[in-house]
Amino acid sequence: MLTITTLSLFILFSTCGGISFEEDLTISIKEKNALDELRDRVLPELTHDYMKKDIFLVRWLRARNFDVDAAEKMLLKSLKWRNTNSIDSIGTEDWSLFERNFPYSVDSVNKKGQPLLIISPSTPWDIRSILLTKDGPRLTRWMIKMLEDATARIREEQSAGRNVTRFSMVNTLENFNLVESGCLRCLSVFTAFTNNYEEHYPQTMDQMVLVNTPDIFDGVLRLIRPLLSPSTRQSLKIMGGNKSKWQSQLLNEVDADQLPIDLGGNKPDDF
Repeated sequence: MLTITTLSLFILFSTCGGISFEEDLTISIKEKNALDELRDRVLPELTHDYMKKDIFLVRWLRARNFDVDAAEKMLLKSLKWRNTNSIDSIGTEDWSLFERNFPYSVDSVNKKGQPLLIISPSTPWDIRSILLTKDGPRLTRWMIKMLEDATARIREEQSAGRNVTRFSMVNTLENFNLVESGCLRCLSVFTAFTNNYEEHYPQTMDQMVLVNTPDIFDGVLRLIRPLLSPSTRQSLKIMGGNKSKWQSQLLNEVDADQLPIDLGGNKPDDF
């Protein structure tokens, strides 16, 4: 077995939810050979320095069970998608409407030091309403930007010398209802987010924590689960609707000064 490092940073081959950091560091000689082969095949197509690192490449192999042909196909398809959809410049677009109505934050970290993607608990996302306007199609792109920001935060932590290889996500579903959020067009937004994560940001999320979930959400979850890879299904953590219980559970994983008040912390709302 081998331990991979890149510029003194440990490598992730993240299987979401519960795999120890030590297990994340270790790959077999056979898997290392697969990693070297994938790099040789795709190196001319990699447009950013971070893409050339083991820590990036191994994710695609993990997503395809170290099948080099399948990982190469997946990665090249994603690189083409990035180019076609101008993903590298997504942060420079005018997002003022979405910043006001669909806020999120990636400024906090959990007790593992992982960046936290927190969907604003104080400004509920009215997905159905935006989909009825001309700006509706941009919501999916806004959620791609979320994933870009979260994975960029991972790289920032790594550049600072921290052994961080994944982000976690926290979302409250307090205002979820089947009429407003369970319409077919609304569900297409959720499935698009899921597909984009699986196809273009594989193995980057440790946990997706859903708090204040109503019983009716179980029906939506049954529709979404088949779209998730086994590792992503394992990353889902449903904390239910008992506020005192889920706040206690959340504070076991995130310090209070890293959580907004509505989630049980004491961090000023910066959404």
